[in-house]
Amino acid sequence: KETSVVGPWMVIEGLAYLNFSFVSVHPEGFKHGAIKEDSVMDSLLRIGTQFHEEHLAESWIARAKATYDKESGFHTELIPAGFQWEVSKVLAHQHPVAYNLPTWLDTKPIDVVLKDLYKAATVIYLTTLDEKDGHGNFVVLHLLSSLWGLEHVLTTIENDDVSRSSLKAFYVAMICLLSSSAAGFPHHAALQSTIQTHFESNDDDDMYDKEIDKVEKNEWMKTVERAYDEIEEHNIKLVYVTRELWRRYNHLKAFRLAGEAFTLTPNIGPKDPEFDA
Repeated sequence: KETSVVGPWMVIEGLAYLNFSFVSVHPEGFKHGAIKEDSVMDSLLRIGTQFHEEHLAESWIARAKATYDKESGFHTELIPAGFQWEVSKVLAHQHPVAYNLPTWLDTKPIDVVLKDLYKAATVIYLTTLDEKDGHGNFVVLHLLSSLWGLEHVLTTIENDDVSRSSLKAFYVAMICLLSSSAAGFPHHAALQSTIQTHFESNDDDDMYDKEIDKVEKNEWMKTVERAYDEIEEHNIKLVYVTRELWRRYNHLKAFRLAGEAFTLTPNIGPKDPEFDA
């Protein structure tokens, strides 16, 4: 029997975490409608090209990370987390590739923007699967789970202005998070391959599950049973969120494939932070 995963202690824990680790994305630096683009896929492909052609890993990311050391007093509460501390540095150094916002964030209805961001997170998750064993990227998994959490917070607030501004903030954070990782923002070619295969195929049978009851009882049940046996809690969240998205958005196969790609627990300790994102 399935029950709601939301309880008072989970809410308390979430609020405590936000209070402890809040890092601004600096919305005062957003350039709204700066780039005319019709879809999130266009934005991902543009950034996948720009990040590498302009060598932003060196000119933006490396410089931002080198700006602060452990004695600088910059977000010292995040130092033990390692990667989160590095992301906070990048967010403090606003770059146009992230802060020049595409027009679709303003022109599309909020529910469509939300759907597009879920698709974007799934594109990136599938694109960054480990080439050797197919495991999902631990950092990218958080794009899916955090967007799910954000959606439910916004549903509670019930304010369109807050919703749109929050989804813009998520978009910027997503760009900065991926750019901060060891691999950098995914390449245009890799993103395009995933998009064409799972999101823009000419054959609906390649993109959507048709025998819904059969898929629920077989493929999804196998994945759910795997999740029950997991010690890595993020895989349980992954399965829960991707199955709900699959049910909501016309049984798009990409969500099911993402849910099957479990992640591994990273080496991220309090003494010597190490994270190969």
